[in-house]
Amino acid sequence: AGGRNDIRGAHGTTAHVALSAVTFNGPDEMPIGIAGVLRDISTRKSVEIDLREKAFRIDIMNKIAKLAGANIDVRRVLLGISEELRKLINFDQLSMCVTEEKGRHVEVYVPDPKNAASAKVLGKVPFEGSLVEKLKYGGKAVIIEKDANRKLFSEFGVLDTTKTSSMVAVPLTSRGRVLGSLNISHSKQGEYNWESAEILQMVADQVAGLIDNMVLLTTLENKIKLH
Repeated sequence: AGGRNDIRGAHGTTAHVALSAVTFNGPDEMPIGIAGVLRDISTRKSVEIDLREKAFRIDIMNKIAKLAGANIDVRRVLLGISEELRKLINFDQLSMCVTEEKGRHVEVYVPDPKNAASAKVLGKVPFEGSLVEKLKYGGKAVIIEKDANRKLFSEFGVLDTTKTSSMVAVPLTSRGRVLGSLNISHSKQGEYNWESAEILQMVADQVAGLIDNMVLLTTLENKIKLH
């Protein structure tokens, strides 16, 4: 017979083991004993769990890619993207910041549960002093482990950060240009790390192309109006 189980070691550590056992019979064919072998399969189990997690992550990313690929305006799919992302990472609030055409201001959007077809516009803030500016010139994700509500980024003028403790923001980059930022926040301290930023960045890479399309379309519409 065989089977798998978890056992706890002397120091409180848990290991995954595989048990193989056979019974020994006496001359009268009655069982007189059992011989068994325990094999530590913790490494194999860890690999299996890691592969399942990667497959799940890929599935979520494919769903987000389909949402992004089916629209030309990211504001129409922001709620769906938020709901899919929540399956991979915890957050209280997701927000998207996009620089306007002339680059002097940043528009702030959040998913609107009451209207899945359009994101909620919170307002427009100065580019100077913004998260987007920090990402543009900093070159990497911004991770705030605690007291995020005290950080003076211009977006915080329209975002509700009263209960925010930790935050991660990544750039929305297309064709080598930072067009905005994708941000998540949580009321718990120390909720995010570089792995969290990597997950969010994969989503941002899907969203950035849509942002670029929005900017190009707006520019084209404005040029047409001028003629």
